[in-house]
Amino acid sequence: MIFTWHNFEWFALASTALWAAGAGVALLGNARRRTAILLSTLGTLVFATFIAGVLDLHAAPAHAYDG
Repeated sequence: MIFTWHNFEWFALASTALWAAGAGVALLGNARRRTAILLSTLGTLVFATFIAGVLDLHAAPAHAYDG
């Protein structure tokens, strides 16, 4: 899949939802600390996937997508 700025809002929405869920769980207390860290990390990984996909698109030779 080729990532472009047209895909940004979906990745941003998913990342924001995971980060918000992680923050919400963190407010509940130390008993759910691992869950909060997991949700926040997943949000970061989703966003990093988008960034890596966009950078890969711009690093590829122009003729690779002439298709």
